[in-house]
Amino acid sequence: MMQKPIASHVNAEACRRLWCEVLLEQYRCAIGRASPPISSNEQRTAFDWFGSRSFWTVCALAGVDGEAILSALQGPARFHRHKRQRVRA
Repeated sequence: MMQKPIASHVNAEACRRLWCEVLLEQYRCAIGRASPPISSNEQRTAFDWFGSRSFWTVCALAGVDGEAILSALQGPARFHRHKRQRVRA
């Protein structure tokens, strides 16, 4: 007797939204807007996550263009300021 695949009942759109939320939460953490607040070490870790292997995996699962996200993050002054501070440290 063949078993049905476990994933047959998974809602693909709900999964995509979940991965989009992961991206958004990492962004909030990276710019110091996490709720509840996180340590500066955790904030640096979140910032460094952008461009990592797992970042690219999450982008693929979310169905978004990782290159476009990284390009967009070059613009926000707050995110850019964190990058400059991180490079100087």
